[in-house]
Amino acid sequence: MKNFYKKFQIISHLPGWRLYLRSVYKKALFDASNLNRLTIENRTQPTCLLCGVSGEITGDEFIKFILGRNENSKIIIIDVGDEQIQSVTDLVKNKYQDKYIDVRKANALDLQFIEDKSIDWIDTDGFFSFFDET
Repeated sequence: MKNFYKKFQIISHLPGWRLYLRSVYKKALFDASNLNRLTIENRTQPTCLLCGVSGEITGDEFIKFILGRNENSKIIIIDVGDEQIQSVTDLVKNKYQDKYIDVRKANALDLQFIEDKSIDWIDTDGFFSFFDET
């Protein structure tokens, strides 16, 4: 994963990467609304999961987007790469220490630490988004 993190930093540090992520997140909420799903703005304390973070830039954009729509959100960020997790852990400690953000090394196929039916939005690093049924 070390090589991936270093290589992907070339992309994630381009100004267009942040713009891309913001547009994907906005589109995901638009789609959820069109599917009659409650968006995170309309929930008391939504839980949002980011599976695969690629680093602090993606983590920061996801956190800002979620908290900008509902400051009571719980955010869980996972990745299998040590460097990705460390960079996002440092970001959270320095910028979001007063928010409920859980950053951990985990495989998206083994999420036993998360209760069933407790996630309102799952995003896979700007690639796919999933919403709960309500």
